[in-house]
Amino acid sequence: MVREDDYTTAKEFFTLAKIKILEDYTAALAKGADTTKPKAEQARALFHAAWIARYQGMELMGTEIGPDNTYQEGGFSAGDLAMARLTGKEPTIEGVDGDSSEPIKFGLPVTAQEKERLKATKLVVERRFHYRFVAAGLAWKAAALLPDQAKETADVLNAAGKWLVTKHEKQAARFLILKRKMENSPERGK
Repeated sequence: MVREDDYTTAKEFFTLAKIKILEDYTAALAKGADTTKPKAEQARALFHAAWIARYQGMELMGTEIGPDNTYQEGGFSAGDLAMARLTGKEPTIEGVDGDSSEPIKFGLPVTAQEKERLKATKLVVERRFHYRFVAAGLAWKAAALLPDQAKETADVLNAAGKWLVTKHEKQAARFLILKRKMENSPERGK
């Protein structure tokens, strides 16, 4: 439900501890979107939401089974059986080897009704650890509200880039390149 921004329904499935984290996350999102607040305050709120998404994202937004496998704390991916049954092929999931070119033969055939149900409940984002991208996106928005060439702006971009760089080097590049440009700018010392 959090993946789909349905925070009210999500609370019904969470423990009190997770509800507290979700409330902190949604309060930060609301404060970050409040244009009556100064930009620096909005940016701090958005970065706080980004931090929560990055470090509590598995608990708030992770899928119980594939692609995130929160039931194993994300340590392993057993693939995504629902997508395999829907497509008839082993889905390629980041960080998991697999050849999606060979069709899978199931012991129980996939019915038309099952395919319709799977299509109706398909994840919007089929990306393992997608919450890291949610976090990076929020940090990008926070950085956009901060002054160019400011140390705080570079710190936000650096943190977001580090959240992605180990598994998603291409996507992290935009954060780290911009941070480097800011640090090397002649205006930095002014």
